[in-house]
Amino acid sequence: EKLAESDEAQQIHERHAGAYLALAEAAAPHLQGQDLKRWLDLLETEHDNLRAALDCAIDGGRVEDAVRLEYALWRFWQSRGHLREGRVWSDRVLAAAAGPPLLRIKALETAGGLAYWQADPKVIDYYREAYELARQHGDRADRAKAAYNYSFTFSISGLSPVQNYEEGRRYLQESLEGFRELGDRAAIGRAAWGLAVSYVNGTRSQDELHRGREYALEALREHRALGERNLFDEGWDLHLLGLVALKLDELDEAATRFREALETFVIAADTSGIVLMLSNIAEIAKRRGDLERQDILVGAWSALSQRTGVGLADLFGATEGRTVAADIPPERRGALERGMAMKTDAAVAYALEADTATTG
Repeated sequence: EKLAESDEAQQIHERHAGAYLALAEAAAPHLQGQDLKRWLDLLETEHDNLRAALDCAIDGGRVEDAVRLEYALWRFWQSRGHLREGRVWSDRVLAAAAGPPLLRIKALETAGGLAYWQADPKVIDYYREAYELARQHGDRADRAKAAYNYSFTFSISGLSPVQNYEEGRRYLQESLEGFRELGDRAAIGRAAWGLAVSYVNGTRSQDELHRGREYALEALREHRALGERNLFDEGWDLHLLGLVALKLDELDEAATRFREALETFVIAADTSGIVLMLSNIAEIAKRRGDLERQDILVGAWSALSQRTGVGLADLFGATEGRTVAADIPPERRGALERGMAMKTDAAVAYALEADTATTG
């Protein structure tokens, strides 16, 4: 109140916003690395200050600061289950960022990333526009990143009007060539991961699944060769290797990969990853005939998804025939409700327990 009465209020608010922009940009490079939990915890502690900084930048018409701030924060919002709030900020910033193309590319990448994790079809529009702007105005890195992001819009089952995996692979190859020219090993690994996804999701033939496994193993090798452990990328590489094994009916291998991925996401405190791994492990229980375990895990991931806005597990239910909460019959609702009542730590501990095969 005293600040509002003074003639220094605007200056102090702008200095505050500048300090928290600097903090967010210092944290951003660490949000996929070995020390990401410490940085995520710090951003969580400072979230109200970061919100105030965003408000100040947007309301003050400092569009570049607003774009830089949300761009630095979006992985935090994704990892810590603030997707709905992140989309509100993103919509406000995107409406303001209609000017310089390179600035808008960043705003579109943020909007696309958040929409992707919410399984929102708007991701297609965001990434398409970013790719077109990058081709016209961006440098090699801008074009490679935009091609990587845009590639997924051709193969997101349930979001894309028509799946075109070949077209998606064309953009991934463009991306991979660009990252190789730049010598960016982390990004090379991500492009290899994207190619693996296109083979794993785009076919059911064993040859194609084995090819996808080769790309996923390449991605894991690249990410583990970087020295500092990259928890985010390693977790999603392991997830994909588990999916290949699941589709090849190699249930022991799938369970091992999914548990390793879950442990990685727990260390990273990555809510999106935890939701997907609970769904994956529920599918293994289903394949093994352990319906009680499946129902508990479905309840656990459904409740966590509802709390955080992570929509990809629900999308898998619609597109891959996975069991979702609405599929559980009344006589089995007790197990589902036990899962829904679980805290995240308890759900993780339960998922990490050994699976048991049953019959009947």
